[in-house]
Parts: sequence; C-alpha cells; structure tokens
Amino acid sequence: EVQTCALPISKVDGFFSLYLPGERLLHFRLYQGNGDPRPGLADFLGVRHVTGTTNTLDWVPRPAALPWITVGQQPQWADRTNTLQALVAEDFDPRKTVWLPTEASQALPAQAASARILSSSWSSHRVEAEVETDAPTLVVFSQVHYPAWKARVDGVAAPIWPANLAFQAVSIPAGRHRVTLAYQDRTFHLGAALSLLSLAAFALLWRRCR
Repeated sequence: EVQTCALPISKVDGFFSLYLPGERLLHFRLYQGNGDPRPGLADFLGVRHVTGTTNTLDWVPRPAALPWITVGQQPQWADRTNTLQALVAEDFDPRKTVWLPTEASQALPAQAASARILSSSWSSHRVEAEVETDAPTLVVFSQVHYPAWKARVDGVAAPIWPANLAFQAVSIPAGRHRVTLAYQDRTFHLGAALSLLSLAAFALLWRRCR
C-alpha cells in the first residue's frame, strides 16, 4: 500500500480577503507581461521555484533566490513612487541594494558593509538572527511589515524601518549581534480579554435568570 501526504507549498500570489498597503502595491507587479516573475524582486522574496512554461505541474528551480534574511546592502533613499519603480526595474539587485524611505536617511547607515548571517530561526511569531558585520549596517527581512512586529538588538528595543517598500530592516552597529523580531499584538490581546469578560458577564446573567 502506497501512502502519500499533502505538504503545504508557500505561494507569493493568490487571493486574500485583506491586503497590507505596501505589499499590495508589489503583489500585482511581481509578474511581467510574459508571466515570469521579475528576477530581482523574486530573488528578494526568496522565490525558489516557479511553475514550468510548458507544463504547469513542473517545478523549475531558481538558484538565485535569496534567504529571507540578508545583510550588508547599500541603502538607497526614495519616496514610495520612486521606490516602487526601482523595485520592478530590470537592474534591481537585492544583494547589493535596499530601498528605504527618505525620512530614514539621517538615522541609518549610509554605506554597504561586509557582513554575514551566522545563524537564523523562524516561527510564526518570532524571528531571530545572529549577525556579524565590520561596520554599521542593516539587517533586511523579506517579511511584510506590520506595526505589531517589535525588534530588539542584543535585547535592547530598536526601530523597524520600511525596507523595499513593504518589508523590514533593522539597523545594527559594527560587531556581532543578535537581532530579534517578535509579534506582539496588544490590540488583539485587549480584544480577546474584553471578549472573555463579556462572555463571563453573559454567563453570569444567564445563570441568574435561570
């Protein structure tokens, strides 16, 4: 008897009931007119396979895909419109360049650095990376940003900057550091607590009515 199991396959497109604004702008521009993904943007997103052009059941590997955490790119500054144009341009190379909002230009490193990711781990609510760099630089996460994500560098709170329009970057000084992203949705926790209190109140009223 042959047993099979269905494994989930991550996708970069599809239908969602809700979209985050920056991700939505890129979502519908990932593919070119011929149906192939834009190489630079697909590399940044870690797209490791695409469907075959002659057989949609075939998986074609993309060896150039980057890991979800990268470090040491040259920062470039632009507004949203020019950043979007740069990300879908043919010469966009996420290994060399990361695009950031103009308001971050005075607060972040201005040059590329020689850096490497020593280790990393991912879970649904937490991302960790140990990084070594010879100069101040940015750790870039190809994860869509949402305000509930909080960053720490060596245990100290740090800001998360919008990277490549919709994703995340954290600044680190020279040396060896541990960068942590944690999802802490206090609004959700407050809503859950209020829901539990309401349920308890209704249960008490129902019991008294009986």
